[in-house]
Amino acid sequence: MRLVSFRVTTPVGTFVRVGAMHDQSFVDVNMAYARWLADQREAQPHRLANAQVPATMLEFLEGGPSTMAAARRAIDYAVMLGPSSQGPVGETIFYQSANVRVAAPLPNPPSLRDFIAFEGHIAATSKKRGQPIPPEWYKAPVYYKGITGPLLGRTKTCLGHWTR
Repeated sequence: MRLVSFRVTTPVGTFVRVGAMHDQSFVDVNMAYARWLADQREAQPHRLANAQVPATMLEFLEGGPSTMAAARRAIDYAVMLGPSSQGPVGETIFYQSANVRVAAPLPNPPSLRDFIAFEGHIAATSKKRGQPIPPEWYKAPVYYKGITGPLLGRTKTCLGHWTR
């Protein structure tokens, strides 16, 4: 299963959704799970789907193994129903690739990590400086940690520090 974040424009706005690639289309995983729940005669399929298989990637990833298992079940079910299947009240489950835009895998990450952890990267930067790779790099690579979003009453803040 190849998960993606994709952007789709609907009559009520543009949304970024968690999808799974299938052939030349994207399966809206949240909506596929809502359909599965509705077909199991659950009373509130959308509400339950939003809790178990969230439509945004960060919440989806935070769901862990149970979310991944539910997503697999939903995708298999949607594929079995076919590309013309719809959500509980007629929502789109399958989107053709021409009708969506692939988004960043995690559009709004809660934190950042920038590693010079690949030897090829440090070799290239060292070469530009005309120096060898520092021997210390092999003992303790450097990385940068940052926090995104509002912090301490500030907006668009990114705080970080160098760590060895």
